[in-house]
Amino acid sequence: MIFNQVPNIDQAVVSVHCHDDLGMAVDNSLIALSCGVRQIECAINGLGARKGNADFSKVVMEVSKQENYQLEINTSLMSKAAELIFQITGIGEYYFKHMIVK
Repeated sequence: MIFNQVPNIDQAVVSVHCHDDLGMAVDNSLIALSCGVRQIECAINGLGARKGNADFSKVVMEVSKQENYQLEINTSLMSKAAELIFQITGIGEYYFKHMIVK
């Protein structure tokens, strides 16, 4: 609806920022992507507003499975980023130890 109501919206990058209070942030972000959003705000190691934004690694993996989107992300660096964030903050060891990236 927003894309039909806002003049010149094609000149903007529309973003979505979903919270994971009900465990739906990744799913809702992917739905928004299919509706025309081109930027998904995510969290690494659970860090984000209220520690509950869409999980970055899950979003990347789900989007990469879809042939109609192009990602410019070096997935081999995702676990390194998560580990660095853990070293700095002490939050999120679970995320980088269990992250499987091909």
